[in-house]
Amino acid sequence: MIKQAVTPKDILSLAIATLTELVGVYLWVYFVDNQNQFLGIVILMIGLLAERISVVMAARDAYGEHPLPKNFYAFVVSSAFGEGLVWIVWLMIWDAIPGLGGMAVATVAMFVMQLIAHSWQLSFVLGKPPLYRYTTDGLTIVFSAFEALGTLGWLFLFRSGQPVWSGVALLVGLLLEHIVQGLAVQKAMPPNFSLAPEK
Repeated sequence: MIKQAVTPKDILSLAIATLTELVGVYLWVYFVDNQNQFLGIVILMIGLLAERISVVMAARDAYGEHPLPKNFYAFVVSSAFGEGLVWIVWLMIWDAIPGLGGMAVATVAMFVMQLIAHSWQLSFVLGKPPLYRYTTDGLTIVFSAFEALGTLGWLFLFRSGQPVWSGVALLVGLLLEHIVQGLAVQKAMPPNFSLAPEK
């Protein structure tokens, strides 16, 4: 496998992915809790679609002069809406079951749903059959768990009246998720994968 050094574009891609998702999901719950579910969902989807800019940047770098996979942009949009559905179901579970039980069930559900979503995304980007084997891949499990645990800490703190610390918990969870996700993609690339030529 060809290993690239971290570039300013990599850092920009990581920042876009983390901050747009953070702002989208944070404001979504804020508006849902203030009885404006429609606006909250619109903001959530805008944040997740904006996050996909980082996916396009990373794919353009990785594929270089080679064409992107067929239906790549449809995949990017559908994956954003799919992840939005994951977040909505997660919050519905959290709110439907009171107390610690609801937190636990929602966190496990978030982990399982994100593991499946992340596995599908990796399979598509790397040209493998759907859900190829990434549901059992160690790195995919780890970065899906980071996201689930980060959201647990975030919503618990947010609804406990600690908006700043809740934002920190969400930031850490998403940042770790995106860093390990990048490592998982790099690890999964075949040895002869052709990267973009150096400029």
